[in-house]
Amino acid sequence: MRLTFCVACGAISDLHHHHIVPRVNGDDETNLITLRVQRRLEGLS
Repeated sequence: MRLTFCVACGAISDLHHHHIVPRVNGDDETNLITLRVQRRLEGLS
């Protein structure tokens, strides 16, 4: 689900939306997670 904050740290800037399960297995809003860019780079996605 596209959110306006990072689910890992609560940040509201530098956000990216990422698929939880690869798109080939489904591509809808429930398959998304919102993470701050730095969180993804740290491997917390």
